[in-house]
Amino acid sequence: MNHSKKNMIMKKSILLAVLILLAATPARADWGAVFSDVSPSGHTLWFYVNYDLSTVTVTFPSGDTQTPYEGYARPTGTLVIPDTVSYYGDIYPVVGIGDNAFYGCGGLTSVAIPATVTFIDANAFRNCSRLASVNIPAAVTRIESGAFFGCSSLDSVAIPSGVAHIAQHLFSGCTNLVDVSLPDSLLTIGEYAFQQCSSLVRLVIPDAMYSIGNGAFNGCADLTSVTLGSAVKDIGSYAFSGCRGMLAMRANRSTPPLVGIGVFLGVPKGIPFYIPCGSRSDYQHADQWSAFTQYIEVGCTYSVTATTSDESMGHVTGGGAYLDGDTATLVATPHEGYRFDRWNDGVADNPRQVIVASDTLFTAYFLPLAGIDAEKPSRCRLYPNPATGRVTIQGLGEAILTVTILDMAGRPVAAFTPSGSAPSSPSRSASFTFDSSSLPPGSYIVQIQTPTRQHHQRLVRLN
Repeated sequence: MNHSKKNMIMKKSILLAVLILLAATPARADWGAVFSDVSPSGHTLWFYVNYDLSTVTVTFPSGDTQTPYEGYARPTGTLVIPDTVSYYGDIYPVVGIGDNAFYGCGGLTSVAIPATVTFIDANAFRNCSRLASVNIPAAVTRIESGAFFGCSSLDSVAIPSGVAHIAQHLFSGCTNLVDVSLPDSLLTIGEYAFQQCSSLVRLVIPDAMYSIGNGAFNGCADLTSVTLGSAVKDIGSYAFSGCRGMLAMRANRSTPPLVGIGVFLGVPKGIPFYIPCGSRSDYQHADQWSAFTQYIEVGCTYSVTATTSDESMGHVTGGGAYLDGDTATLVATPHEGYRFDRWNDGVADNPRQVIVASDTLFTAYFLPLAGIDAEKPSRCRLYPNPATGRVTIQGLGEAILTVTILDMAGRPVAAFTPSGSAPSSPSRSASFTFDSSSLPPGSYIVQIQTPTRQHHQRLVRLN
């Protein structure tokens, strides 16, 4: 055999070996290829290769959406979905839960979804009636219609911040759902999304959301409070129909949202309904909103005017602008020789605390303090004043003989005799400290007797 013929045979042999090797080695999976793998929890799960050929989505085995597990064992108990799977030696991240992936898996009790998942498709966990716990990863931005429809054991769920729309029928029939956390990113809630979630207790609609679909919360009989965000501008028909357990509602939008028919059918109409300041008239005259009878405006600012009947007798502090429900503390301080008598409404409390609910005028009335020498100015001073405990008297320049505490009606309520205060005593002192902590909060006159005269000073006792 000549040399060229030998080379030809060798080349053919090498080519044949390469072809055999290629035939025995599968190529990277095609789009839509379906395969199975065992999850960390020991369940056999099925996956299909996504269009990008580098990620996979959890799917069902049968190929028939009507009977997704016909001929196959359904996952039960606690399921852990892997974050990656291997197919012919290649590693694929799991990025989604596909349509009907666990439809009708009534034996599932909890599901751990990996952080790699970004979407959950329609009916993914539909009618998983014993599913009590599921985590929705922060990376999820899309959850399609009916994904948790009929999960009647699910008691709480938190929607991730990347989700902008809650699809129709998403949690419909989740009769054990007590708590749902909606993200600030949410813009819409679809039709019948929470229909017949009869254990749901409290609902706070984020301020960014603008639309609530038909029947969204229809039949939520245990719902006791609802807060509608400031951007909600339309509410579909029968959205809150049958919410007969409602105890209070709040709408943060100044203009009443447009509503469909029967939105509040069955909701008690005498419950407190909190609305923005200045919007009562609009709500009272708007379609269906007008049926509610106890609108309460919140966020209003009111003016408390605090003045005196005679500025020469005393002055008043505590007036100003206050939010609705705030507490204003008014203090009437008489000038020397006068005492506080009463407020213009007859109340004699001083200091006085009032709950602000409207624009209000308070006038303090003072009277001369009988029996007090008001003609001679006094250099006496008390500190601290206002006081909560010990008070020191100074500045008299002569011995203090007695100290008497008078209420604002001039009645003695306490008395002190400093040690060694007789005029002839070598230890007499022009200062004295007494304890005011036994006095109730209020205004008092401190009467100080010295060898030459009687001094009077105003004292305010605080809590």
